[in-house]
Amino acid sequence: MKNYAEQFVRLKKYETVQVQMYDLTDCDDCNKGFAYLKTLTTASTTSPTTTSTTLIPDFLICSAGGDGSFVGVIHKMIECDISPTWNNIYFTAFPFGTGNDLSQSLGWKRFIPYKQTHTFDGFSEHLIARLEKLDVMKRTGITNMDIWNVTVSPRNGGYVEKATRKLPARVTEKTSRLMSNYVVFGVQGIVGTGFESGRKHSRFMNVIEYTRHTFWRGVINHVERVPEYIHSIKNRGTTYYLDTNRKSCRRMVEIVFQNLPGIWGRRMRLWDICKPSHTVVQPVKNGTDSNTWDVSKVHDGKLDVYGIKSRTDYLLKQLKCYSSMSNICRIGQLSEQVIIKCVPKTTFHMMLDGEFYTLYDIDTISIDVVAKVKIVRGDDIQEVISRGD
Repeated sequence: MKNYAEQFVRLKKYETVQVQMYDLTDCDDCNKGFAYLKTLTTASTTSPTTTSTTLIPDFLICSAGGDGSFVGVIHKMIECDISPTWNNIYFTAFPFGTGNDLSQSLGWKRFIPYKQTHTFDGFSEHLIARLEKLDVMKRTGITNMDIWNVTVSPRNGGYVEKATRKLPARVTEKTSRLMSNYVVFGVQGIVGTGFESGRKHSRFMNVIEYTRHTFWRGVINHVERVPEYIHSIKNRGTTYYLDTNRKSCRRMVEIVFQNLPGIWGRRMRLWDICKPSHTVVQPVKNGTDSNTWDVSKVHDGKLDVYGIKSRTDYLLKQLKCYSSMSNICRIGQLSEQVIIKCVPKTTFHMMLDGEFYTLYDIDTISIDVVAKVKIVRGDDIQEVISRGD
């Protein structure tokens, strides 16, 4: 898409729609795009002579990239003082990343065939499909999605280090990032930090590279266990502790805080479909009481929290049949704000919406719901996502 000659386009089928394309990886182009969006949204507020007229009715913000690009767009909007919750702003995604969990959960499949992206004419059918769905949803009901903010607070001497193809970017101060999909601590982060150093420019080669690191770093090498670095989890005034008397809890290699029902690039609906079980934390109260649990939703202000028991389970979850045959370590459905207290002087790894980090000597990690945005979903949804009011 970066190579398209077009930047401002009108569609024959939607002649009242103006399409604008900006490159998020080009700072100047990106800033121009958000500045123009700011101008348009400012001009679209209620006219001073009437209380009911808006000049430009709707904006469909399309993120073309991986899972991290979506919240990157929302973060940039907030930075430019453009409210992502504004009544006439809607969001959707074009899948150009590796896992593309968000696009799949929105019902837009995992990939757009490469041959359909050579020219804007070929790509435009995907844009038209989203515009058609927006028309339908405005008549039948809009889907909402929670946006969360993850804040990592290191102790003195601690740090957050983002994995990149270049030199790792290390931060020693408190740092925050928005989240739409999920945050995972453990093996997924270990594998991903190795993968990022060797990331390719080809989607196919990235899949091969990720598979290689899955076996090398996730299976053969040492992996940290969750109780080694998580001391407690606090939610709604109650502090919960992992029940390490259980073998499955002591060996837990991964802990997931998910907003999207379908994750890991395969629509793995582990919370909904895995065998029923009680919580693996104490005390059993509020969100950790299994009597209060519901199916996973993206608009309920709750995170589904659970663990992966072992490296074997980490590998098996790549299989579609895994979700119906295994028993995850359920913790609970925790709402509004979740605060993770970490064990001092420990190193562990995090994956946050497709981006990978190494964490050392962290004090707390706070996950807070900060907004609900309106999203446009497709047909290929298969009950992975639920519709909000």
